[in-house]
Amino acid sequence: MRIEFGKVDTTWEKYGLVEARINYNDKPSPYKAIIKDGKLVAILGKDYVLVPNEEIVSLSREVAEEVGAKPFRVRYARSNCIYNKAETKVYANYIMPRPFDIEGRDKVNIGFSFHNSIDGSSAFSVVGFSFRRACESGVVYGYDELTRFMYKHT
Repeated sequence: MRIEFGKVDTTWEKYGLVEARINYNDKPSPYKAIIKDGKLVAILGKDYVLVPNEEIVSLSREVAEEVGAKPFRVRYARSNCIYNKAETKVYANYIMPRPFDIEGRDKVNIGFSFHNSIDGSSAFSVVGFSFRRACESGVVYGYDELTRFMYKHT
């Protein structure tokens, strides 16, 4: 039994990412490896399309600028972009600058979040949401998902 890397795709090398086909007994298998900064991140199907988190964050900033949204950041986060510990998954969060008044009785904030992963654990998605209030510790009250666009990486 022999397993080795085959053809290597360096399209996203500027982000420290490479994709390497996995060969089994000297023949291409239906799998490829996602490698970040020299470390194996995931083994996924050969049809998986890698989209770097950095590209999604950049896209989210462009969209936010275009619609006049501002970064939505809570106290515990370094920025509006929240990464998991391994930095394989990202959530980039934005809100509109002013809450909407609901018949003088309530105020509702509107926002959106871009989600992505480089390890296949989640699809690229954009979620529109509303919420009543967010405290500084990061608790969001009255959260309601309004819409979701999702695109698998295959």
